[in-house]
Amino acid sequence: MVGSKTFFVEDMAAGAVITGSIPVSSTDDLGAEFGVTNDVFAAPTPTPTPEPTPTPVATPAPVQSVGQFVGSTESDKYHYPTCRHAKKISGANEIWFTSAADAQSHGYTACKVCDPPS
Repeated sequence: MVGSKTFFVEDMAAGAVITGSIPVSSTDDLGAEFGVTNDVFAAPTPTPTPEPTPTPVATPAPVQSVGQFVGSTESDKYHYPTCRHAKKISGANEIWFTSAADAQSHGYTACKVCDPPS
């Protein structure tokens, strides 16, 4: 006999852990005479973790930048697209006009900062 191998058995129902020892006749034979083989003491094969599926990212709708002037659906002013106030308008709130008359016909008035035609 070369040595012994310690084993543990957990009885979940009884809440007990049983330990013991099995004689081993060689490092490759962990008690074959007792019907115990090396695979009893082998570490369990880890279960591969599946790769997470990436969450698709919604593509924002293209901003409609057609027209000479821009306004916000949240205000009543129209601006040149280069106006500092126009740059703060959310793409979702933009409304574009082909002319000052078009903006005015929709109830918009000219911005006093960029002073588009009125």
